Amino acid sequence: MKILFFGKLAERAGRVVEHPVDAAGCTIAELRRSLAATLPEIADTLGQSSTRACVDQEMVGDDASVRPGQEVAFLPPLSGG
Repeated sequence: MKILFFGKLAERAGRVVEHPVDAAGCTIAELRRSLAATLPEIADTLGQSSTRACVDQEMVGDDASVRPGQEVAFLPPLSGG
């Protein structure tokens, strides 16, 4: 599955990561845990409730299901002036 990261997640892990997902799929919460285990450099940011998930360019909650072939993106909170 193609995972896109933005902001500080992309700075630490790269903009695009391929991550295996079972054919049955998983929830966003399960995907967050799996990514955090394989990419510890982003585990803290990925685990924050303010880091939003999108599936096929639509914002979703942690209970949303994802399947192989879908595009998932994680967007950390933005700050600026």
